[in-house]
Amino acid sequence: MTSKASSLSLRLLPALFAGCALVSAQTPPAAPAANPPAAAPTAAPASPANFIPPPKLTLPLILRKLHTTARILHITAHPDDEDGGMLALESWGKGATVMLLTLTRGEGGQNKVGSNFSDELGILRTLELLESDKYYGVEQRFTRVADFGFSKTADETFQKWHGHDVALADVVRVIREFQPDVIISRFDGSPRDGHGNHQAAGILAREAFRAAADPKRFPEQLKEGLPPWQAKKLYTGNLAPGETPTVKLETTFVDPELGTSYAQLALAGLRHQLSQGAAGWQLPAGPRYSSYELADTVLPNYKPEHEQDFLDGIDTSDLARQSRSDTKRSKAALESLMKGLQLDAKESGSNSVLVPGEHTAISATVTNSGRETITLHSIQLTIQGQPLPGDQKIARLKPGQAETIHAGVTVPANSVYTKPNFHRENRETDAVYTIENPASATLPLASWPVTATAAYSFDGGEASITSIAIGSSKTSLPLAISPPFSIKLEPDSLTVPTNSSDTIEIKVSALSNLPNPNASISLDLPAGWRAQPPSQTVHFDGVGQQREIKFQIYPKAQSEGRAQIRAVLTHNGRQYSEGYTLVTREDLDSAYYYQPAVQRVSVVDVKLPRALKIGYIPGSGDDI
Repeated sequence: MTSKASSLSLRLLPALFAGCALVSAQTPPAAPAANPPAAAPTAAPASPANFIPPPKLTLPLILRKLHTTARILHITAHPDDEDGGMLALESWGKGATVMLLTLTRGEGGQNKVGSNFSDELGILRTLELLESDKYYGVEQRFTRVADFGFSKTADETFQKWHGHDVALADVVRVIREFQPDVIISRFDGSPRDGHGNHQAAGILAREAFRAAADPKRFPEQLKEGLPPWQAKKLYTGNLAPGETPTVKLETTFVDPELGTSYAQLALAGLRHQLSQGAAGWQLPAGPRYSSYELADTVLPNYKPEHEQDFLDGIDTSDLARQSRSDTKRSKAALESLMKGLQLDAKESGSNSVLVPGEHTAISATVTNSGRETITLHSIQLTIQGQPLPGDQKIARLKPGQAETIHAGVTVPANSVYTKPNFHRENRETDAVYTIENPASATLPLASWPVTATAAYSFDGGEASITSIAIGSSKTSLPLAISPPFSIKLEPDSLTVPTNSSDTIEIKVSALSNLPNPNASISLDLPAGWRAQPPSQTVHFDGVGQQREIKFQIYPKAQSEGRAQIRAVLTHNGRQYSEGYTLVTREDLDSAYYYQPAVQRVSVVDVKLPRALKIGYIPGSGDDI
């Protein structure tokens, strides 16, 4: 077997389907409609009646994947650029392992359902795309570059992205990690792609196809253990009018196992991208095709005019050549997966967040929901990979029986907050994210920190299942680790005329994740400015309580320029000046968006006539 065709032992089988909608215990629970106590969701509510669930991985669909080692990488620029019908066809229909690499998170676009913009919109669109991915049947990756708004040319895009190699390095990294047989670019890299980000995506896909195999390109990745990788073929889309495609695939024929067409399935996934206005999109009548041109290949003397599939000429049959005993063993394991062993883990209280240094109790329950007796070997709870003590025991579970362990633990003081791995110091000027942990630079979002893993055996085989711990049965939100306090300034920007003598009212919103703390809140102001009162003491009655206090600000006359106001909360001698928001929606999972408690101030030299009346027509998501 090749390095990709790993042995199909029972303990490795779940990894084969990492990008697909599998057993519910391996999928993070969806966010609830009700607001959790820790933070209010900021995305608009969805209409569940408009959504159909993603496909379930039935045994025939699993067997399609067992008969091929094909790996396909699809490269686009923004969420909603993806060719969902093609992705669903290759993943669900033909069993390939498929990954979608979206260069940006769409943070420069408009929001048609709410007031999330910029980086917060990027988080929302990441969640929307991850939901779409469940329908496409794909894994998801991103690069460090941001969507900074509309761009006319690739040159302008690369200038904003700090040069050419920042994004190229990330595309090469994904290729070396994923090791695709085929790369499919949504765009071809020419001006006809339109948006400069689109053109850049096509250019980067062409260059990365060869650069990923060159050990001289980005050698620091090789030092991390990423070997060079050469995909066999590169395809580009967005063909010129009249151009004959190398591959033309119909996506509107019905897959009998799915009960729908790939195009219709993809549209059902795309409709979760509500911020793009996708809720009302329809599929036109008649057949639809995905057309691509072979742009580059390393296959010797390979120059086809027409192909039946992207994988023509590539041997992807390694797994089909396994021995008969392996096949029987694999089938038994797959049938076991379909029965699902249920594993639930949750915090014993009503919290959805854990605070470093605080005590908590977590339980995990394994239920045998199948028809055969299993032997449970262990249930292991972990926080950010660190095992927690628990009353581990070996038990035989008959159908319907359950086993529970309890762990009381103090959350490690050095625990990392559950926040995205990327941030921008100035979202108005920076078009490249700073990455906290380079090893996970291309992952969509942070991993949830608290997990439970049950190891078990049945019928001579061994397997394991992992579940993400939730805060409580009341919220159904995955447990997160957060700071003791969240603090934000409202509004986040302020315009002050020079020589102004008017006072300005500023609101500070603070939330506590501690039981009954007292804290003080003050403002760091521009030189010469003062606040009344200078500081305020605030008491929180319980975990999750949010308090709002107001300051009167007296600005000092000065020349035009920019400044900032920062809110600071002090508790037990420690200062906090960062706030978070839970970004979620009823049809999506959830993520926490962090931002500093800073208000940007613009001092402008402007004189307005008295009794001036201004008319304003609000746009999408405006908070004015």
